[in-house]
Amino acid sequence: MHSSLAQRLAVTGSLPRNLHRAGSPIRIGFLAPLSGPSSPWGTPGLEGCLIWANWVNEQGGLAIGQQRRRVEVLARDAAISDQETRIAATELVERAGVRIILTLGGDSLAPALPWLMSRRVLTTTLLPFDLSPETPTLIAPAEVHPIFVVTGVEWLASTRPELKRVALCSQQDMMGLPSLATYRAAFAAEGMQIVRELRYPPQTADAVGMVAAMLQDDPQVLCWCSSEPHMVHALTEAAFQAGFAGPILSCTGDNYRRMVARTSAAFMENFIFHFPDFDDPALAETAFFFRQPAAFHAAYQQRYPGHWSAVS
Repeated sequence: MHSSLAQRLAVTGSLPRNLHRAGSPIRIGFLAPLSGPSSPWGTPGLEGCLIWANWVNEQGGLAIGQQRRRVEVLARDAAISDQETRIAATELVERAGVRIILTLGGDSLAPALPWLMSRRVLTTTLLPFDLSPETPTLIAPAEVHPIFVVTGVEWLASTRPELKRVALCSQQDMMGLPSLATYRAAFAAEGMQIVRELRYPPQTADAVGMVAAMLQDDPQVLCWCSSEPHMVHALTEAAFQAGFAGPILSCTGDNYRRMVARTSAAFMENFIFHFPDFDDPALAETAFFFRQPAAFHAAYQQRYPGHWSAVS
């Protein structure tokens, strides 16, 4: 099977050598949370894009027709306010002349999405559930969330079939609710009973109180669904302090080393999440869309130590 141009550009910037370099760059917009509680997702995503752009530029740039053109990534914060997000999208397109806008999707994209679609701006999302007939120029470059979270439930059911009682929680937003629905379906498919379900507002949540409530029904498994990084950490530490010793399922496990340091290695051996570090040897021997994963991970760790996340 021959790799596509998109696959070749994913990291290496591998392009034909008989192209001449153009003077003007290709500008790529990045519109995601760079401040506030969601910044541990948005900022690492930007950092990964900057490394990709550097690698492409080191290869001479992006192939556009018979030219190589350098790539510039222009970032704006989507966490200030809905109005600022709409203004940022307008400025990126109308003033900066970006050709595509990269986003996380969900609530952070929602304020700008109608305008972007009305102008037919090519826009990306990491959340396939953003796609609809009303979003003709929105693309999801990977089926990332929430479908794949069922694999954690399936694996747990196959390795620990005696575990049947689950308590789960999810934030009430466009990230959390689809994740909650998917985990529900996965547990039902495996014959696992949900004994407690909590939904919490993203900005004001008491992790200690939530874990205490979840443990009242004597669950064998806890599940954080697709909670944001700060809540994953707070909930996990609360479960450890409460003496819970069973498996924990979570969509993400960003900065898991910090969780290990604040709980214990033995406790975190029961923590199941879905994003491997790219230095995993198994990835180097697996044919998938991302070439040189270990080299990318090494470059990322050198440039942004301690920032690696599910969005990097």
